[in-house]
Amino acid sequence: YFYIISGLELRNSDLQDYFLSSVESPVPQENGNNPRQPGGNLSNVYDVGFYSQGNYRTKNGWGFTLGARLDYNQIRKSGGLGYQLSPRLVVDYTKKDWLFKGIISKGIENVSNFTKFDEMNILPNPDLKSESIYNYEISVTKKISDEFSANIDLYYSNIKDVVSPIF
Repeated sequence: YFYIISGLELRNSDLQDYFLSSVESPVPQENGNNPRQPGGNLSNVYDVGFYSQGNYRTKNGWGFTLGARLDYNQIRKSGGLGYQLSPRLVVDYTKKDWLFKGIISKGIENVSNFTKFDEMNILPNPDLKSESIYNYEISVTKKISDEFSANIDLYYSNIKDVVSPIF
């Protein structure tokens, strides 16, 4: 049998940012930098996420799942991460009370606005990109009874473009 599940996430927010104030700039949300002056103090953040996952199961115990999430992030008019794709592949096999599973996936961790723009405690870097996380997992599960099962998981995560503050 085959099934598919999909969804959509929408978010639009105005975040208060003391570091985006300016009396000299006509567009302080784009280039303001003086927190002691009156002026624009909001950062408009727009996020869209669409995900879809399909699963196919054979009659002889095999299961295949393929999915992906597409995220779009915009901060103000010219910032943000743009488009990011996070795919996922799962292959599993069930035999009597045993389940064997392998998973490969990629995810992202968005950098916080505080880390990107704070000028008081750290050096700001509005051009930071998201961290990419590549996950690999193999697992074996044995069903002991209706209430109990035993599980062994081996996994590895490789994180690229790790962000840390520079003071």
